[in-house]
Amino acid sequence: MQSVYLFVDEEPYLYHGENVDMENLEYIESINYNYFEKTSRIIYKEFKRKKDKDFAISIGLLHSHCLEHFFSILFASMQGYDAINVWLLLYTPKDLRELIRKTQSEIPFFRKFSDVKPNWESILNKIHFGLDFFNSFSKEVILKTVIELADRFNSETYFLEYNSIKHSLRNKFGSFQIEIGPLENKVKINGGDYGSTFRKIERLSKNNKYHLSTSKIFSQWNPDRLFSEIQILSLLISNIKSFLIAINCKEPHKIEFKLPKTEFLKDYQNLPDPELISGKLERWSISPNYKLIDKNELLKIIQEKFPGLFKQEYDI
Repeated sequence: MQSVYLFVDEEPYLYHGENVDMENLEYIESINYNYFEKTSRIIYKEFKRKKDKDFAISIGLLHSHCLEHFFSILFASMQGYDAINVWLLLYTPKDLRELIRKTQSEIPFFRKFSDVKPNWESILNKIHFGLDFFNSFSKEVILKTVIELADRFNSETYFLEYNSIKHSLRNKFGSFQIEIGPLENKVKINGGDYGSTFRKIERLSKNNKYHLSTSKIFSQWNPDRLFSEIQILSLLISNIKSFLIAINCKEPHKIEFKLPKTEFLKDYQNLPDPELISGKLERWSISPNYKLIDKNELLKIIQEKFPGLFKQEYDI
């Protein structure tokens, strides 16, 4: 029997198995970094041909999936490189956001490598074995991209939108328009052609979760930029896989690190960001004189209003 210790954020675990090393390596070798790269190219080709919002939605969802996969496998490599599959089974989105927050702020968290500091540059350098892998331009662009994507992944808007698309497709897709200012002098702001509008649950009281409303949130995408970011993330996932194979294989093993083309990175840098990333509208506030009722009172009112729904009949 073999045992391996690992952390998921600050939680310690000890994993036991008959052949933990082989199980871990089998999973690592199955990591399919090509999935995101190939799928994005198919979708993007159709998007450029038709400019259809459905293809833009697909690019957005694939980007979100790719981004979560990148960050999860990156932190799994730092906290449990010898039990990658177990780390990925244990983590929650909350764990991932917390690890990203700590890395953004350079707050220490558990790492299995004593030479790795809690920042993106140190982590990416470790993945590439401290080699002079990136020239100054490539490293600058990729590091800046990872930092920007980490901020985006940890934003409330991104998290809510990702869940809204993933669960029941609760979004309204396409451009949006809002008006700001007094009635006599309103200013219209138009969103881009691609984005979504969705709603968030708003609790009307911190002490009573049974009274609620919703607020409307909107976001805007740049499908061209999302596509390019998927290419960068796919490359980094490939390099993480190579790193994991190298440190987990007992025998000498040939590995390959991929380098983005300078021309591609220059084109990516020139892609415009959306003018309006996100916003929130229509938050409804309750009157201070309104009496909030608790769960039991709420159930009593509903039972009185719909008595037939609460009758139970049993055959004896």
